Amino acid sequence: MYSIEQRVFLVLEYHRLERSPTATRRSFQKRCNVVPKGPDAKTIRKLFAKLERTGSLDDNRMGNVGFRQTVVTSENVAKVSGIFQQNPRNTIRTIASETGLKRSSTQKILTNSYGCFHTNLSCHTHKCCATKV
Repeated sequence: MYSIEQRVFLVLEYHRLERSPTATRRSFQKRCNVVPKGPDAKTIRKLFAKLERTGSLDDNRMGNVGFRQTVVTSENVAKVSGIFQQNPRNTIRTIASETGLKRSSTQKILTNSYGCFHTNLSCHTHKCCATKV
């Protein structure tokens, strides 16, 4: 990982040296005292392309970066609870397909709301659910 200052230097130097990654790397090694190895040519080109494309040299924030998103929203809880209360014998898979949520998300909502953790939720037979319905 390179700091913002180092990235800016690389991009400016790459442009100044007429897009020569080798000369840019050598200049970077001298400036930053990186003797054995500097940035790869591909890294320098990608940084320059990113600056042209986005106007920024910040990290690409992709994948699992940032806060985890939750599916346990009041809307989803209301959807799942409504279907569950209409027919408590529905399976989690059936409720999930009707609401458009993942099966694991539906299971999480039912566990949080009703304390159920069964694949088949026939609530009148399970004492964990019978008290809350």
